[in-house]
Amino acid sequence: AIFSVVENVLLRPLAYPNEDRLVRVAATVYESTGARGDRGNTFSDRGYWHFLNNNRSFEKFGGYNGGVTQLPLTGDGSPRQVNRYGMTLPAFEVLGMSPELGRLPTPEEDAPNGPLVVLLSHELWSSQYGADPAILGRILTLDGTPREVIGVMPAGFDFPSPDAELWTTLRLNPASENFGGHYIMAIARLAPGVTMDAAAADARSLVARFTEIGYGPAWFEGVSAGGAVVRPFRDYVVGSAREPLLIVLGIVGFVLLIACSNIANLLLVRAESRRQENAVRMALGASRGRLARHMLIESAILALLGGVVGVLLAYAGTSALVAIGPTNIPRLGEIGIDGASFAFTAVVATLAGMLFGVLPALAAGSSKAIGALRDGGRNATLGRAPQRTRNTLVVTQVALAFALVIGSGLMVRSFDALRSVDPGFLADGVLTFNVRPLPTKYTGPEALARFYDS
Repeated sequence: AIFSVVENVLLRPLAYPNEDRLVRVAATVYESTGARGDRGNTFSDRGYWHFLNNNRSFEKFGGYNGGVTQLPLTGDGSPRQVNRYGMTLPAFEVLGMSPELGRLPTPEEDAPNGPLVVLLSHELWSSQYGADPAILGRILTLDGTPREVIGVMPAGFDFPSPDAELWTTLRLNPASENFGGHYIMAIARLAPGVTMDAAAADARSLVARFTEIGYGPAWFEGVSAGGAVVRPFRDYVVGSAREPLLIVLGIVGFVLLIACSNIANLLLVRAESRRQENAVRMALGASRGRLARHMLIESAILALLGGVVGVLLAYAGTSALVAIGPTNIPRLGEIGIDGASFAFTAVVATLAGMLFGVLPALAAGSSKAIGALRDGGRNATLGRAPQRTRNTLVVTQVALAFALVIGSGLMVRSFDALRSVDPGFLADGVLTFNVRPLPTKYTGPEALARFYDS
């Protein structure tokens, strides 16, 4: 179940054509500005057009609003607040995804003063409009402004965030004088044959030429670090989820080792109880290798049966993990048991069977086993070596479990400390909400004041 989460979030390719060539592009900023320097800064209108027109490394270069805008959707039943993202036409082309229904915007619709259009997510189209195929050409009222529906994106298309419900064009002006207001995030597709390092060098040269588009010396002294970052878009999608998920996977590996140690101990006890039987087999001509293989096969069958039961439990476990998972885990809706999960389970079960079966197999084929015939009974001992092995396995289990208990205790302690932080006010019973008056209905400050008073 844990591997299914890791595989779907960290390992599975993104659902875009040639996703290995998708990159995020940004100019670096000083840490003191509050933005992470390794992730870079957003672009202004001037900076976006500068990169779009002068880069030599990107087949396509597009921009989008990284932050969601919540807008009222009215005119179709009860008003509904929807999550809208703005994108340039090249950003759609960078991703290479075609609408499930309809078309992408035209250059005219992405130009200043162009027609107002909107693309719906598959989920919004289904929940709000009953997946009506006649939705194309329909006029929606978004934030009090009519827009024409030109398309429906495929199910699972959630760029740039899983909460996206519809998309509009940014309609950026190439002649804009804005170079200080930064709000455009850049996504690009590497041109064939261009490496990440070459693209980063090209981006740095473009940042160095920001003075040509209006940026003064103060910009490079206090904000811009003068560099640029070009990172795989996959890294941006995964974000900070990579480290916690790998830690959880490592913890599960510890639990697996504890289980293997436990079962190896049980099988050693079983092998000791069967040593007279194995001694008879050896006396009748069975080789040590054959006895060892026999024990390994038994261990492998036991492990594979455990794997089958584990897969059945993982269906329920994965559903529970998705249900309780934080909303900031990327690609949460894609998590499920698939072929990769089955293959991983089969490999782990086989390796586990070999891991906890190798000691009993060695004991079964030991030259000392023939002494069981001379000792003349099942209660005879083979010496201290098996006992030392079993004690070592017990110590290993306790050590691994102790490490997990300490780590879990520290996590619980940290969680309790976070919960006990005093926010400085009495939070019990305090609620908050958003109100978004339609700008077309409340056209001035007096009208807005009367609305809020009422």
